[in-house]
Parts: sequence; structure tokens; C-alpha cells
Amino acid sequence: MQRFHKAVSRYERAELEQAALRPLFVAAFIAYLYLVDRYGAASVFLTIDHRLVWAAFLFGFIVLLSFLYHPGRSEIRRISGILADIAAVSYVFSVTGEAAVAWVGVFIWIIVGNGGRFGNKYLWFSTLAAGVGFVVAASKNEFLTEHQNLGFGILLTIIGISIFA
Repeated sequence: MQRFHKAVSRYERAELEQAALRPLFVAAFIAYLYLVDRYGAASVFLTIDHRLVWAAFLFGFIVLLSFLYHPGRSEIRRISGILADIAAVSYVFSVTGEAAVAWVGVFIWIIVGNGGRFGNKYLWFSTLAAGVGFVVAASKNEFLTEHQNLGFGILLTIIGISIFA
């Protein structure tokens, strides 16, 4: 425990914040899906592969533990975090039908959050990853394939907000 305390005292604050938020966000996401499934019109909780949820938790904790071994700035940690976050949101978007539309802001949050924490390089990388992730997810999402204008508008919003962030 003392080793962890020393590592954290030398951490890169923005990266540690991001790493600490990741498992909390996964928990909030699961709670949302459960509530939509229980009280909403859409049944989506059972469509999610729960192994992937556990993988997201595990990834989040591995990133936190990585501060023990490399408490300073880490390009690998930043890039892998962006890719993991976008991949997770894209997967959920692809399988949750109309309930996914409520999570459009998560793409934007990932983009703006990484850009704000780490700079323009990460803003543009996150924008590219989110654009690709969204297009792939929208092509698999039954609701968005039926409402292509909505999907196109969401994509433009994701890119547009990034340009002005």
C-alpha cells in the first residue's frame, strides 16, 4: 500500500483522474441499462455481453494499477484509454437500439474530456476514433439504420462539437 501511495503522490493528475473515473462510469452505465430495462420501453440489459462489461472493469483497474509502475505521463495509457472508451461506447451503441441515442453525449464527453485534459493531439485522435466507432456502431444499430438522417446528424454533432472545443 505504501508503494501505491508513493506512486500516486508522483502521478500525472489528469491521467489519474481519467483512470479513476473509468470504473465509476462503467458502473453508472450498468445502472442506466438496468433502469431502462426495468422501467423503460426498451429491453436492452440482456443484449449486452456481460463479459465485455467485466473486461471494461478489469481494464479500468489495470490502468489504475499501472500508476504503480509508471506514475508519470504515459502515451500508451492515454491512447489505450481513448480506444477502450470509444470501443466500449461503440459496442453498446451497436446493440442497444433506440436506447443508445441517450448516450450520444458520451462520445462527445470522451472527445472533449481527453482534449481538455491532454491537449489538441488527443482531441483530434478522440474525434477520429469516435467518428469511426460511431459509424461502425450506427451501421449495426437497427434503430439508426432505420433513421439514417438521425445517425448522420449525430455524426455531424460529434465532429462539429470537436471542431469548436
